[in-house]
Amino acid sequence: MKDNKPQDNQPEIVSNPKKLEKSNFKKLSKEEQKQIKQRIKEVDKLNQQHKGEINMPLRDPNNIIELRGVKKIFTNGYLINDILKGVDLDIKRGEFVIILGPSGSGKTTLMNIMSGLDRATEGDVRVCDQQLINMSHTKLTEFRKKNIGFVFQQYGLLPTLTVEENVEIGADLQVDKSRRINPAKALDAVGMLDYAKKFPHELSGGQQQRVSIARALAKNPIILFGDEPTGAVDETMSKVILKEFVKVNKELKTTVIIVTHNPIFAELGTLVIKVRNGEIAELYKNEHPKGVDDLKWDQ
Repeated sequence: MKDNKPQDNQPEIVSNPKKLEKSNFKKLSKEEQKQIKQRIKEVDKLNQQHKGEINMPLRDPNNIIELRGVKKIFTNGYLINDILKGVDLDIKRGEFVIILGPSGSGKTTLMNIMSGLDRATEGDVRVCDQQLINMSHTKLTEFRKKNIGFVFQQYGLLPTLTVEENVEIGADLQVDKSRRINPAKALDAVGMLDYAKKFPHELSGGQQQRVSIARALAKNPIILFGDEPTGAVDETMSKVILKEFVKVNKELKTTVIIVTHNPIFAELGTLVIKVRNGEIAELYKNEHPKGVDDLKWDQ
């Protein structure tokens, strides 16, 4: 009969990672456990709102984002995980930025901190003349409503609302009513005005993503973030979606930041940032970015 027990030189597989971490934690000495618990308390405190001024001009008025010494540390009670390890970064107004990195590199965490979805553990995070690390959750929400637009891999359209009504929600998020873009105009900008009265289930995946871009545009954000925005569509529709981002950047002068694992996208950006192991491994300017139709998708 086959012995299913793990061999001496093979670790037992634990389906629950936290259980495994807890098991390893218990193997530590009392002094080591005490030190880790103390550090976890310190990190938990640092992940809360920091004290200080919120209104804080950028050092360079041509910049829209300035990061200095930005760290992000996560804990779960037994483990301390350094996700970002002291990031310095400047992004100028109107840039078309591509952030590249494999899964687990820290690129999404970097996006979350720059957009105000999450707060840094340590560092200086200046975006749109605001110091985000000093903001409460309520202030961060207000900041995002006014300044930030998002397009995610999952479209997030409300199924019981029409296309136009979904876009209206985006406009309503903008607290500065003078900045709002008419939903019909936003839909027209992405070629979806003829579908205004349709419901999400009547659209293709690519069409739904274009509606989500229109929803983000309706609030007229200063910065538009795309988190793997073409991850759920094919090559043909990916090109259509990317053209919408390029159009927004060129015509509205909106700063666009796309986070992706796809290296092909680098040729589109005026600024390319490669993230690896929580650090910026490479950063370069692209003086002559390619058009979407010039990308080599078969690489």
